[in-house]
Amino acid sequence: MPTPIIDLQRRLTIVGAIRVGGEKKPKSPGAKLESFRLTTPRKELIEQAAGLYGGKPQPWEGPNGAEWQLYTDAPLLPVLVMPHYSLTQRYELWEGATQLVRVCDGIEMADGARCQCNAEGIDKCDIYTRLVVALPELDTVLGWRLITRGANAAHELPTMMQFIEHTGSGQAFVPARLVLDQRRGVKDGQVVRYVVPTLDLQRGYGALVANARPQLPAAPDANQVVEGAVRPAVPDAAAPATAGSADAAAALDAVTGAPVERASGGPRDAAPLPTAQFDPEPMPQAPADDAPPFGGYAGDELPQTKRLTNAQATKLNVLVGGMRDAKLITTEHLWLSVAQRLREVEASALIEELGGRDSDGVLHWSPLRETLTRAEAGQLIDWLEELERKVGAPA
Repeated sequence: MPTPIIDLQRRLTIVGAIRVGGEKKPKSPGAKLESFRLTTPRKELIEQAAGLYGGKPQPWEGPNGAEWQLYTDAPLLPVLVMPHYSLTQRYELWEGATQLVRVCDGIEMADGARCQCNAEGIDKCDIYTRLVVALPELDTVLGWRLITRGANAAHELPTMMQFIEHTGSGQAFVPARLVLDQRRGVKDGQVVRYVVPTLDLQRGYGALVANARPQLPAAPDANQVVEGAVRPAVPDAAAPATAGSADAAAALDAVTGAPVERASGGPRDAAPLPTAQFDPEPMPQAPADDAPPFGGYAGDELPQTKRLTNAQATKLNVLVGGMRDAKLITTEHLWLSVAQRLREVEASALIEELGGRDSDGVLHWSPLRETLTRAEAGQLIDWLEELERKVGAPA
């Protein structure tokens, strides 16, 4: 059965890999590096990178055939990251060097079954963190993927990506720096050296505060007709809205952007928005230096869209149920916010595609919830929790 077009996420074509380890030797991992290593089938990009980052282009036999590699002199690379799409994580189990046999988010397997490691009580899977960035100094708009199994990167990269998403002001690409951080620790009583790929913005907290996104302008009066539609009023910051008030019903608009409703009460179609960003996470194409090379897969190709987790669904149900009962939001708010801000499609088209209305024309939340990806669910949770902070949690 084909995947509905609306459920497909766009992705950035991968042209090469950013690596933190050297070439592997038989039965041993690659050497720890002090600078990044780049690999790609395109020789001209490696030669251009050598002029920018130092190093000497070399031929390299990669897992997918002949490629070129560059051991750079750069422990720091200027990059562009794509909010909501640059970073993906999942647990994986490999059989040998080429057979991917298990994929999981720690709660559910890719096929919806319960996490096998939890069921068996044995952690067999490793966590794989994949970061896709653009290298703006090179003559290509295609992406470069970094793959790591490190625990530190698994914790730190998502934290920084969330920070970038909240400060990116809706930009499709946010400038940042990819840094190869040299660290030391103690393992089995011995001091060991290891490297951690990290992200940093090209500015400090002072600049971020100075350039913070301005507050949205106050909406027209609740009874003022604008272009044939009625806009709900945004609550005054000096007088927080209370649960059930008319102002509170529009508070979500100040967080996600105001949805516009017809005077009759039905939702108005969203205005066309720019082309959606890219999803850089196709099926694996190149190995991490400390990971098995990608090759065949167990069963059919895995879907691109990652469904929301059970924990996210439960959290959303609690938030949505309580806030709708308190008249802080409506079902229309949810559909319009997801359509306009997350999927950049017309709300009416999304409702029709997903069968959001029943035979009586009533709009329901569950058809939308079931199609949310993990990233979309996380953003919606953030928006609703921000609303709670603004107007007070519903009783």
